[in-house]
Amino acid sequence: MSRSQSHGIAGHCDAAFTLVREAMADNLADPRSVGESVAVVLDGRLVVDLWGGARDAVGTPWAQDTLVCMFSVGKAIAALAVWLLVQRGRIEIDRPVAHYWPEYAQAGKADTTVAQLLAHMAGIPGAFAAARGDAYDWAAMVRAIERQEPLWPPGSVGCYHTFTYGHLTGELVRRVDGRGIGQFVREEIARPLGVSYGFGLTPAEQARCADIVYAPSNPNLGWLTDPDTLLGRCWVPLPYGDEEDFNTARCRTAEMPAFNGHGTARAVAAIYGALAGAPLPDGTRLLDEACLDAALTEQWDAVDPLGLNYRMARGFKLSNSVTPFTGHPLSFGQNGLNGAVGFGERERRVGFCYAPNTVAPEAGPGPFVRHVCDALQASLAAL
Repeated sequence: MSRSQSHGIAGHCDAAFTLVREAMADNLADPRSVGESVAVVLDGRLVVDLWGGARDAVGTPWAQDTLVCMFSVGKAIAALAVWLLVQRGRIEIDRPVAHYWPEYAQAGKADTTVAQLLAHMAGIPGAFAAARGDAYDWAAMVRAIERQEPLWPPGSVGCYHTFTYGHLTGELVRRVDGRGIGQFVREEIARPLGVSYGFGLTPAEQARCADIVYAPSNPNLGWLTDPDTLLGRCWVPLPYGDEEDFNTARCRTAEMPAFNGHGTARAVAAIYGALAGAPLPDGTRLLDEACLDAALTEQWDAVDPLGLNYRMARGFKLSNSVTPFTGHPLSFGQNGLNGAVGFGERERRVGFCYAPNTVAPEAGPGPFVRHVCDALQASLAAL
């Protein structure tokens, strides 16, 4: 019996989503899987909230409050922080980033707009002046970004800002609001929804963390240390392999919003449920329709210079053949390295999150997230 099979699935699941629970059980029966959590919000109601398996390689059971790193899922949460400031009239998306962050104007970036930054069109997917280890030092990363010359004229090429996106959005938030991105997300997104999600964990939160566990011969991680690719060059500031495995206290306490957001599946599902139309507990909307329309306007659809196939809006990916989300062409969200994904759909007012601690055993999102998302799509189709 595998360590996953030794721990049952806990939580609740409405009868209409039994297929989602069954998919999760199938995943946990696979010896390559360790632990995972799944949540679905439908029209503001938490209809699926499940967790199971182990939170680490020694078999500690996954608990209701277990936090897990969801990697790039956090990029969209960081973008949402910018959109909240847009909604409040403190940021205008067509203004240059340098209007709010003057030092950003260096090296040919004076005219880069906030809209281009949000859409992964700023031309700086990496900050090549940053040294190994600078990922943990916010000021060092910001200085390297300021010195970085765009690889293409800003606005001309869509390229996933794999490493820099969190610092770009986070520093913009800090320059306008004064709070760091970790504090802002906790106070303006997580707290109003009553959920656990953030960048930079406290000691008490670290004690609740699931460890990231790697499948043998995992193909998704080779690019982290490949200096011969653009993708690998972008990740130089994180000393992955020598010092870092995404389980260190240093990683968990740092604010690295492009790839180290930690939370529960119900937290991310609640955020997307709110974006899909569910009111906050006080009756207000997280983002109004005008801001959400602007955020979800398609900006590019291509295989980008990193070799990644994305259909991108301003801060959120849109459904495509690689990441279909609910299957609806207007569904939106963000996936992460370990197969984690959060997404929403306004038409059926759906919020969803799948959050595992196993890095997928094959290239791309992997079989476990696909199985759960297929079950969600079938459940929604049957409603």
